Amino acid sequence: MGFVRSPCPMPTLAFALEGAHNGNIFSVEAGHGARASHSKRTQMLAARVAVELGLNFDEIRVVWYAAVLHDIGKLGIHEPILDKPGELNGNEWKMVRRHPETGATMLSGIAGFERVRAAVAAHHERFDGRGYPAGLVGRDIPIEARLISVADAHDAMTSDRPYRKALSHVRAVEQLDEGAGSQFDPAVVEATIGVLGDDGWSRAATEQESGSPLSFPSAQGRKRKEEKPRESRTSA
Repeated sequence: MGFVRSPCPMPTLAFALEGAHNGNIFSVEAGHGARASHSKRTQMLAARVAVELGLNFDEIRVVWYAAVLHDIGKLGIHEPILDKPGELNGNEWKMVRRHPETGATMLSGIAGFERVRAAVAAHHERFDGRGYPAGLVGRDIPIEARLISVADAHDAMTSDRPYRKALSHVRAVEQLDEGAGSQFDPAVVEATIGVLGDDGWSRAATEQESGSPLSFPSAQGRKRKEEKPRESRTSA
């Protein structure tokens, strides 16, 4: 699969957030380093999958911004809760589950970010309608949010967290496949697994880690058993 260099570097997070909340600038990267790295990796994978699925330039742009900003709402959650090594209690879960809506609210002052806000707000919706905050179903969930949901889950599963060790790449892919049709959009899972198995993914990851602009690949244009949704910190 060939690569096409993005015509220009994407604006920085600080630039994207300039003007929000009466001129204040919020930056995920100013917070916890591990969470900033998670957002960058989620952004990179989601953008690659967007191209793989044949999304248009505007949709890819929304994916790019919404993916790196998807957890910005966590800036309002105390670190001890986010880094708690054990299970969250009921009140803590309520706080964590508010972060998609909180993030969307934080982005409300940025002109032209309407679809970015919608994707941030919906990145914890489930394909079967049992997600949050709105219980959207299937294609009612913005395509950008469906992409970010899978990329977010994969990176969360393959990263060490205070409450568990990282899963292997193979096990994480199995988990994505098991969730296709219930938690995740099956088409997005299929495309994500394809991108993760592409040698080009490793090259793109290396470029991004070195600080180079992201290289996009040239665009090419199962029913699962019912499962009971449970509170999981896979990508909360």
